[in-house]
Amino acid sequence: GMGLAFGSKLSALVFVPIWGVMALLPLYGNGQWSLRVAGKRLWHFLLAGLVSLPVVWAIFGFEWRLFRFQSALLSGFNGVRGPMPTFWAGIEQILLLTGNGRYDAFLLGQFSSTGFPLYFPITFLLKTPLLTLLLLLVALVWLVGNGRTRRRALFLAIPAALYLLLSTQSSLNIGYRHLLPMLPFLYVLISGLAERLTVHRLPFTVYRFQFLLPLLLLAHVATAVTIHPHYLSFFNRAAGGPENGWRLLIDSNIDWGQDLLRLQQWMAEHDVAQVKLGWFGTADPAYYGIANEPLPGMPNQPYWSLWSGSPFNEDNPEPGIYAISVSSLWEIPRPVGQKYVYHWFRAREPDDRVGYSILIYDVRE
Repeated sequence: GMGLAFGSKLSALVFVPIWGVMALLPLYGNGQWSLRVAGKRLWHFLLAGLVSLPVVWAIFGFEWRLFRFQSALLSGFNGVRGPMPTFWAGIEQILLLTGNGRYDAFLLGQFSSTGFPLYFPITFLLKTPLLTLLLLLVALVWLVGNGRTRRRALFLAIPAALYLLLSTQSSLNIGYRHLLPMLPFLYVLISGLAERLTVHRLPFTVYRFQFLLPLLLLAHVATAVTIHPHYLSFFNRAAGGPENGWRLLIDSNIDWGQDLLRLQQWMAEHDVAQVKLGWFGTADPAYYGIANEPLPGMPNQPYWSLWSGSPFNEDNPEPGIYAISVSSLWEIPRPVGQKYVYHWFRAREPDDRVGYSILIYDVRE
């Protein structure tokens, strides 16, 4: 299982230190801790890691080629042949990206070239449904506070907490999706409430909490239905909902170019023949029948090249319909040293929006 995890998703490697810590904790058997037992368990974990390497190698087709590292620390191995160089190069890329970031990070209207330590904890609070947060809090208080369920609850809560703690060290602040590996632990922890709720009686009624469970599930389903089909752009109501999300987070938290076809539909509905488009995406808008004048945007042509020579007056834009992706609006990414060009639009409320990721500005004389 460990080999399959490492071979299919390199981010699974973040669980190596987490599993190492878990191996040392008194959460197994009778809960008694001894150095001998903890050391034996850690040794078994390390042995499992070594056994997983041939599995990973098999997944990479028993690759044996030249290493191709980029960092100065490992570049000395370049030109040497070895097993699965693609795997090791991938690990290096992850370490470089999480250590240095890919481009400026954005959080709550602020920018950082090195990332925000609290980016992922705040993102988790903004984009997780409120009902889930409430149930998680109840599960932590109730299950961890109960002697009979404490060790089982901690077995789930500690890996998630360590994962979130490790995320604070990453400079690659681009999306809630990087928190997905910790969610199964939290959902299984929350599901542990079901057993407790079905046997716990309220002091003011003979009915059991079990009647509350279907209502909670329905409320959760309702949350999913109300955001359909804009799941990527979900923000909970405490964050102001998805319509306010672009002020708080960008990139894959809300904008991955998913509303381009909706822009074409919006243009048809509003009888707009052409837009000035600053887009965060990689597809060709012309394929969707969108007549557009490109504005600075995503690092693919023609949008990227326009950062060095903006086609509009940055302080007093020419009349027209401007459709600007929220990531482009905040000008991330943009070439290093490039001045800001969308400040006029950021200072104004949009006239309309397409989905939750493209803002419409109707600039008149």
